[in-house]
Amino acid sequence: MTSISLPDGLTSLGDECFERCSSLKNISLPSGITSLGDRCFLGCSSLKSINLPESITSLGYSCFKDCSSLTSISLPDGLTSLVDECFSSCSSLTNISLPSGITSLGWYCFSGCSSLTSVSLPSGINSLGYSCFSGCKGLASVYVYAEQLPTMGYTVFENCDADNCILYVPKGTIDMYRQSDFGYFKNIVELDATGINNPAVSTNLKEVYRYTTNGRRILTPTKGINVVKYSNGMVKKELVK
Repeated sequence: MTSISLPDGLTSLGDECFERCSSLKNISLPSGITSLGDRCFLGCSSLKSINLPESITSLGYSCFKDCSSLTSISLPDGLTSLVDECFSSCSSLTNISLPSGITSLGWYCFSGCSSLTSVSLPSGINSLGYSCFSGCKGLASVYVYAEQLPTMGYTVFENCDADNCILYVPKGTIDMYRQSDFGYFKNIVELDATGINNPAVSTNLKEVYRYTTNGRRILTPTKGINVVKYSNGMVKKELVK
């Protein structure tokens, strides 16, 4: 089975529903789905992308573990937590957009996501589970918008590139983060919380990432204040009208 379209009226998918459907490439979820059970898509190694409806409020244990072809996924705003091993060993995942309401990430949540290049943790994050990002060797930047230090399990960033990955933290919090387990990273930079620039920048610079002020990744300029990282490492806030 390579694809499937599920009928309207479904509100949940149970445990192990599509576990190890290794040829499944496409699946269409109905708009009324609210939850995906434990190991629902575990081992669906051909699944490259999936659209999660905004109605979803719960993803089960190991829901997408070992989905080794999954390159990107957009998480719905109704999610407030991700449980243990939710995206563990999704080795092709390059970016993840965490909703602004996320407060906790479970054990091994993104462990082994070796292609992940950037992570943005929203301002309300208060808990990172054991080995949450361990083995994310491709991480080049981690943005943390929380002004209160999240609690952290052991080895959250084990085997990440401590020398070259840059940790961005709110202005005025650099010492707090440096003295915590986030001090694993050698390069810690404060985000300018006050300077707001117009969107125009030098044509020699290339935009690398763009986020809302609550830490949600966006692909295009969005009305309001955007946080933008450029190719020279500069991070600026921009007012988009």
